[in-house]
Amino acid sequence: PVMAYPNLARNDTRCLTYTTPVLGEDLTVVGHPLVVLWITAEKGDANLHVLLEEVDEQGGVRYVTEGVLRASQRKLAEAPYDNLGLPYQRCFDEDAQPVPRDEPVEVRLDLIPTATVFDGGHRLRLVVMGADADNTRPSALEDNSIRIYRGADHPSRIELPVLE
Repeated sequence: PVMAYPNLARNDTRCLTYTTPVLGEDLTVVGHPLVVLWITAEKGDANLHVLLEEVDEQGGVRYVTEGVLRASQRKLAEAPYDNLGLPYQRCFDEDAQPVPRDEPVEVRLDLIPTATVFDGGHRLRLVVMGADADNTRPSALEDNSIRIYRGADHPSRIELPVLE
């Protein structure tokens, strides 16, 4: 059976989204997209659910891939295997680091690998959520204020493995 996601346009209206300008030509992405977010959190932690989507000319949204990380488990470690240079978090209790309320910290997460073509004339969209009620149990962090920083001092971004 083929897994089919609904049009996510309605969901995106309740989330923080970043949408690119219209692509002038097809864009082929193969591998793990990497997301870097600089954040603060009111409750000292944050659940981060990040989606990569494709938006067509009519505003229809196609799910491409996703990544999930609890921000307090952002500490990077050396992977016990060849992880292709991707960020690796052990997520051990002793690795937990609170997320400050007023000092941005860097959170790096890789998304599930994908092999897809974003069509010319479409847009890419990055969606950042603090919860995913359809797929995870509620937590005390859902009623939380998370701030994402951007700019030269705090370069939040997505890095795409583009196939030339």
